Amino acid sequence: MKTRYQHVRDATRRHKASAEDLLATAGADFTSYLEAVRRQVVLDDRPLTLAMAGEYSVGKSSIIKALTGHDVPVGAGVTTEAVRPYPYNDLLLIDMPGTLSGQMAHDAIARSAITDADLILFVVSNELFNRESLPFFMLAAAGLAKKHPMLLVVNKFDRFNLGQRTPDEAARFLGAVLAEEIRPLPLDEFGPVVMSVRDYLASQQGDDPAKAQRRLVASRFPEFIAAIDEFTARGGVLAQQARPLQQLLDILQRATTAALAEDGSRGRAEALVRRRRFVLTGGPKPRAARESPHP
Repeated sequence: MKTRYQHVRDATRRHKASAEDLLATAGADFTSYLEAVRRQVVLDDRPLTLAMAGEYSVGKSSIIKALTGHDVPVGAGVTTEAVRPYPYNDLLLIDMPGTLSGQMAHDAIARSAITDADLILFVVSNELFNRESLPFFMLAAAGLAKKHPMLLVVNKFDRFNLGQRTPDEAARFLGAVLAEEIRPLPLDEFGPVVMSVRDYLASQQGDDPAKAQRRLVASRFPEFIAAIDEFTARGGVLAQQARPLQQLLDILQRATTAALAEDGSRGRAEALVRRRRFVLTGGPKPRAARESPHP
């Protein structure tokens, strides 16, 4: 399951390569536009860095395994004692020792690892998020969130007693509890997102599609991806990644306009329009020009 950030980066690379191929075969008259694409449409190769913070045994490594598919060591207790980066299609996920878990050496390693992070995913669980562990998040929010955007992820939702509540009602209930517990900090600044990574991993196994879909819905993993998407949109990160697409569209528009203005080049311009002009906007292919002898 990919984030919108990953989809935009994939689309940018794909459309730039396609435009270069198109303009390279369009003839010498389009050389300047080909050069403009190569010079002006600059792709940002830096990955979006997500640092996994939180106490040990809350599921940080399992979330990385769910996102990347990598074989990440998971289990009860401390399973991560050093910083480990996991690259995944324009994302860089940083697994680290339990943050603020009482082990001073681990705290120092974790703090150093999140210095350059774009987003901190502070993971807790509905089992561990209590008055004993609450100060750890409060300290992290006060010391880290001032400089680094932080998303609060409440994992292990599968172990929460729903009672008579629907999953959405239970998630809202947990959110209300958290809002009261972290006052005076405003909960909206940190998400939160409630999920079960164990249910998500289970949904990716087995041969029963209906059961897998039920587990996926119960996991609320899509809501987790949506929360990351909201961060990239709100922080301007997504718009920044989409800017090369707009630059590419502008160059192709200029190339099309120039071709239409040339005598005798109507057919070539029409082909240019048909093949690529609307691929970036998702619009319909233009109808054939009346002057063209072909439909």
